[in-house]
Amino acid sequence: MTGRLIASLLLLLLLSGCSRFGRDMVSGYLYTNITVPYSVDLDNTPVSTLSGKNSVVRIREPFTDFGIYTEINSNAIGDIARKNGIGKVYFADLETFSIFSVWRTQTLVIYGEKMKTEVAVTK
Repeated sequence: MTGRLIASLLLLLLLSGCSRFGRDMVSGYLYTNITVPYSVDLDNTPVSTLSGKNSVVRIREPFTDFGIYTEINSNAIGDIARKNGIGKVYFADLETFSIFSVWRTQTLVIYGEKMKTEVAVTK
């Protein structure tokens, strides 16, 4: 009787620990490496080969359930477009790489049209 109780409590503790991993919408427990469209509204979107990307690294403290983490960098679409000379953004993809949900890198890849430069005419 005591052996079954201990085994049940041990199993309960192990299974509740698994619930801490994989909290993101698209995330595996051990390893994730996926690319998904950032937007699903792609009706009449032109194809573009000009792209720019930026990554955000997130490191999470895995032992407690306090939700302590740090993120390094930014995935602001406007900043990525400006940095890569993109004037009009057509669509974007989100690449996610994760190990144990402790280390996660999210890369936002944007596609668009080259920025038009205006030439100042002086007389």
